[in-house]
Amino acid sequence: MSREHRQFQALLEAQDGPTRAARAVHRVVEEALTPRQRQIVELRYREGLSQQEITQRLGVNKSTVSRTLHRAHERIRRSFCGIL
Repeated sequence: MSREHRQFQALLEAQDGPTRAARAVHRVVEEALTPRQRQIVELRYREGLSQQEITQRLGVNKSTVSRTLHRAHERIRRSFCGIL
């Protein structure tokens, strides 16, 4: 088990684990994404916008939004490979 995995497990088991774990996850995601990826991910998941709404707000093609979300998901997944 890696050091990062043990730290993450300790966060989950702590009394305020879910809150601390959520902050830890958020920090990992923030560090993994480019500013553009972070912007599109926040619009999609925090604000709940559809891909079409994001394209209208940012003035980009739908394929750009789709591709950026896909790449962001891949970066997040790779970031957690060593932890989970």
